[in-house]
Amino acid sequence: MRTRDMRIDSVPALSTRDDSAFSLQVLKRGLSRVVRVGGELDVATRAQVRDACLAGRGNSVVVEMAELTFMDCSGYGCLVAARRILEASGGSLTLRHLTGQPAELLELLAGLQ
Repeated sequence: MRTRDMRIDSVPALSTRDDSAFSLQVLKRGLSRVVRVGGELDVATRAQVRDACLAGRGNSVVVEMAELTFMDCSGYGCLVAARRILEASGGSLTLRHLTGQPAELLELLAGLQ
């Protein structure tokens, strides 16, 4: 049986800097909620990503990061906060398809523990 994606919400691209665009799309995949993030996850976009993740409170949330080009510590912080809140209500948060600078940042931060 193949699971199909069902669109829940989509946020139009907006410019966070002159050379980049931010995109956010939320899909329902089976019992999971998929949050697709593109562009930059930083202080300007963290609240939108956090809110998209937390709208699935109590559920499994997958953050799809294949199109993410940049993430700073405020972006990392919003993911950690969302994960803690989701786990406290019986849910989970999983990061998928990390590449480039965001993957390097997460690897660096994991090494500090």
